[in-house]
Amino acid sequence: MAVCSRKTWSACSLCALVIVGQALYIALSLTGEVRASAAPMGEVVVSSHPAGAHVAIDGTDQGVTPVVVSLPIGRHRVDVTSTTGTPQTLEAEVTEGAR
Repeated sequence: MAVCSRKTWSACSLCALVIVGQALYIALSLTGEVRASAAPMGEVVVSSHPAGAHVAIDGTDQGVTPVVVSLPIGRHRVDVTSTTGTPQTLEAEVTEGAR
């Protein structure tokens, strides 16, 4: 019968604990429960009449209306240019989870 030393037993226990911890982290990541590094987000919905106005948010092209854009919380500059070329600048205050 083989007998494990106390040092070997401690090392094996530590490795098992690390493996179980990693498995739990992976499982939570796959279900969307781990979001420590993700910034809080909200959505901005831009529409126009008629549709097809060009939209840029914080200087980045977002396509044409109607458009829904996920953004980090805070203030954002929304530039909308109508199909006739008339520009309009708006400010959007994005709050966490809001649309």
